Amino acid sequence: MVKGRGHRAVKLWQVAAIAILVFGTVGISVGSWTWFQRNKVHNHDETVANATQVAVTTKKTLDSYANEIATAVALLTPPGLIDRTEFHTYVKHLDLYDRYKGIYGLGLISWVPAANLPEFVAGWRADGDPTYTVAPSGARSAYCLVSQFDQKHLKIPVNLVGYDLCTFKTLVPVFEAATASGKAQAIAETVLVPGPAYRGNFLLVSPVYSGDPTTVAGRRAERVGWVAALVDGAQMLKAALGPVGAHLGVELFSGSGASAKDLVVSSPSGLKLSAAGSVTEHFTAGGTWTLRIRPLNGARVPTNPLEAPGLVFVMAMLLNLGLAALVWDLGRGRLRARTSFTESEERFHSMASSSPVGILELTQDGTALYFNESVNEIAGVDDDFWLHHKWSDCLYPEDGPSMVASALSAWDNKEDLEASFRVQRPSGEVRHVRALAAPVSGGNNVTSSFVVTVQDVTEEVAATEALAYQAMHDSLTGLPNRVLFLDRLSMELGHSARSGRDLAVMFLDLDGFKVVNDGMGHQAGDELLQAVAGRFLGVVRAGETVARMGGDEFTFIFHDVRGPEKATEIADRILGALSEPIEIHGRTLVVTGSIGIVLPGPGAQAAAVLHDADVGMYHAKESGRARFEMFDGQPSAV
Repeated sequence: MVKGRGHRAVKLWQVAAIAILVFGTVGISVGSWTWFQRNKVHNHDETVANATQVAVTTKKTLDSYANEIATAVALLTPPGLIDRTEFHTYVKHLDLYDRYKGIYGLGLISWVPAANLPEFVAGWRADGDPTYTVAPSGARSAYCLVSQFDQKHLKIPVNLVGYDLCTFKTLVPVFEAATASGKAQAIAETVLVPGPAYRGNFLLVSPVYSGDPTTVAGRRAERVGWVAALVDGAQMLKAALGPVGAHLGVELFSGSGASAKDLVVSSPSGLKLSAAGSVTEHFTAGGTWTLRIRPLNGARVPTNPLEAPGLVFVMAMLLNLGLAALVWDLGRGRLRARTSFTESEERFHSMASSSPVGILELTQDGTALYFNESVNEIAGVDDDFWLHHKWSDCLYPEDGPSMVASALSAWDNKEDLEASFRVQRPSGEVRHVRALAAPVSGGNNVTSSFVVTVQDVTEEVAATEALAYQAMHDSLTGLPNRVLFLDRLSMELGHSARSGRDLAVMFLDLDGFKVVNDGMGHQAGDELLQAVAGRFLGVVRAGETVARMGGDEFTFIFHDVRGPEKATEIADRILGALSEPIEIHGRTLVVTGSIGIVLPGPGAQAAAVLHDADVGMYHAKESGRARFEMFDGQPSAV
């Protein structure tokens, strides 16, 4: 029941209905817009993080391809040193197709000037290949002859040995670019006679020289030929996208540009992404590469709790309009025709007392002339409280002075006041509220009171904070995720530049984690990651950071690390904490890790530092695992 300190002939129902409508519309609109913007920023940050991860994974894959191709360079020498049987045996022993899932063919291509062609053909025929023939026939100034070719799972197997690839106008510039630069080059959807183009595939070409030339002219003079690998590019990009790739499209370009002529492969196959809304990553792996990634049009984005702000806005507005209409109709007495003023007022009082929105009428000093039960519930008080206290007594101490000052200013200027603040119940509990105050004019156009509507938004504030936390933390370990780590790293680098405080950034990847996941199941793998995360928390000090990048990768930021010696001491401490046995599902596991270390210099950028630490970790794995490597290269470009 509504209580009051006195009776005033104020059309409170009008003020209440308008306040509910205005307050609700503004609150719902602001909340929905904020909700939408948070979702938009979250999705963009997720795309940026995914693009960085895809670039790192693709770089590792291309590096492994280039390294494997390099082992075959020694085979491409003047004719007669290796026959077809020996070449196929070499590829078989290399276990190439099982170790590198994307490669399905390897070939040797010899550069033969026209003057040397008769000797070249005679040499192959004399070495046990009497059928060796150059195709297509015809005189040319030079030839790019397939000397050896091994393939697996080719859709239309072809015999390319002896074929002159210089007859393909699209391949000649690629061979020339590889020869002049000394680096690997790629071309998309390679056409091999007599088979058709294989959409989604590309040819990776690496040059071979007779010596070690350092100039373009020298490289052209000493070229012997090229080693080429046929790569299933669609499979490579699909693996790089991993579990996040269902709603993403990615294009790989050769070089630092992203024009159509430089496109090597895309996933899904044949995808044409515009630059609008995309994220671009550059990296080197035997050559220069560019990745462009963005969400696919019409693709299903992973479920996100922020994905339906429009529906929530419509439902909330309908409820708000319904409540405002109900207050208005009840206030005017239209639910019953021709009822008396007293009867209408009682009906309004009954409605106001059961309204979920708190309603107050206050004097200038905060004395309550009118209040309903919802106000009592929000403030945690009873009716007697208002006999001895003012509204300002309910305010949280830190919010009280500013709220009182704002209310007095609105009173003097006869203005509406909208505010969000906290109230503290007598029990000590703090609640978040939003309020809208409207002035009521008495005689001589002087403000006589304020009608205030109050809404408890504690759960809404908590939900918003929880969503913000989830967007920045790993759900399995509770550690910061990639987005939060990069944000902290950017701030730490800026602070380091201003204060001169040294930093160390480390990238750790668990060794053999896939064995645990595959052998004991994903639940055991998750428990192992949680146990490892707990140990890492014991290594960092207050203010330092440990984060989970995803999978079995973790990153660290350490303060006051003066020089490599101190950094290696910390890395030893991490590996020591990791090496203690862990009990998982009744089995004792000993886990090791490989660490890359970066000591950022002046002007370092967060994404480049993270990339360099990842490269250092990759080198540590190649050097034997269960160790650390200090990245000593030049800082990467962002």
